[in-house]
Amino acid sequence: MSNAGTITAFRPDNELGSALLTFVNSLESDRASRAALARCRAPVDVIAVPEYHRLCARLQPLIGDDYHWQERMAAVVGLISTIKSKDDDEGIALRMARSSGERPRVSELRFRRLLKTEGRDSDRFYPAMRRILALLEHKANPLEVARATYFWDDRFRGPGIRRDWAFAYFSALPNRKLG
Repeated sequence: MSNAGTITAFRPDNELGSALLTFVNSLESDRASRAALARCRAPVDVIAVPEYHRLCARLQPLIGDDYHWQERMAAVVGLISTIKSKDDDEGIALRMARSSGERPRVSELRFRRLLKTEGRDSDRFYPAMRRILALLEHKANPLEVARATYFWDDRFRGPGIRRDWAFAYFSALPNRKLG
């Protein structure tokens, strides 16, 4: 269990969010680093990419001594590097529920499995989120993905993120007859 006590939010109006958005924008012109990060299949692979370490050096003064922040930031960086188009209008859970044809972009089964990945289960969370971002055509709000990824296994904030996503996803699904 983590205790992400120092970081309060990834928002565009705070230094941490601003630094992360600057990093995301820098990847648009640094295609080599974006490709190297996007190829990472696990957070441990992200740690081998120099751009990740440059970002950590910029973020360290903002994060302080947050518990295991570098490990969690590796997952954040790996996932946000796959985002090709920023979507600030709609939450990621809503995008998962929106239909692509007759079905939601992310099936209910896949979504429920994602919600069940908790604790130090990032071995399943990271690849599940990579697949979901691909299903969303790599369009998402990078700060929302960062917040969810960073706090997913936090014993205080993680359950709230999963709850919020569940309400957003299931309320946006098309109505179906029961029974």
